[in-house]
Amino acid sequence: MSLNNLAVALDSLYQCNGGIGTLTEATSLHREALGLRPAPHPDRSMSLNNLANALQSLYKCNGGIGTLTESLMNLADALLAQFNQSGGVDVLNEAVSLRRKLLALRPPGHRYRWGAVRGLVELLEKRHGLTEDDRDQGEIEDLKAELATVLQ
Repeated sequence: MSLNNLAVALDSLYQCNGGIGTLTEATSLHREALGLRPAPHPDRSMSLNNLANALQSLYKCNGGIGTLTESLMNLADALLAQFNQSGGVDVLNEAVSLRRKLLALRPPGHRYRWGAVRGLVELLEKRHGLTEDDRDQGEIEDLKAELATVLQ
């Protein structure tokens, strides 16, 4: 918990002084804190959210697409963890939206696209299990077909 608190304190310091070094260190500490809270740790979603927020701030400073991608992925993972605890469809919808944005950052041919496709399929399958929406099923089938061609 104290590692997470230190990272949060550095986030606050960054908000005051705007130092990119402070933000970079906070992001690194958030990553470490997350590593100390493996699933199903009750505070894992909080650590994922803190890391996502730090990464988003870092992206605003340096514009690195890798930073934005990591931020979206961590936030989607935090929402999935929240959904797994609460079962709220709204949370799952938000996670699906973030995974779609992540997929858009990894166009066909991108070396990590398959992971983004797989993550979106997982969320859509969970949502389809709850809502039985045919649109989800169609998208799942399309994405699985894409995966099949990539993994051959």
